[in-house]
Amino acid sequence: MTSPSLDISPQNALTICRNHWGIENNLHWMLDVVFNEDHNRSRTKYAAENFATLRKIALQILTQNDDKNSIKNEDTSPLGTICISSN
Repeated sequence: MTSPSLDISPQNALTICRNHWGIENNLHWMLDVVFNEDHNRSRTKYAAENFATLRKIALQILTQNDDKNSIKNEDTSPLGTICISSN
């Protein structure tokens, strides 16, 4: 969208932007609700990145499940409460 050769109306640009952020917001909402991601207290950058990747993989697996239960009703409590001890 930053390319000057792209001929797009302001309305189309707004629609594209809203669609992008709708997807982003939905992903982050799912990660927070299902895995309680906002309460993650990883101490190192790598731990936070690694656990974020694992949560996204687990969410992808859950969304591919054809079961009629919603993801929120799945038993994901162990996934949301993973703790690492430095001892």
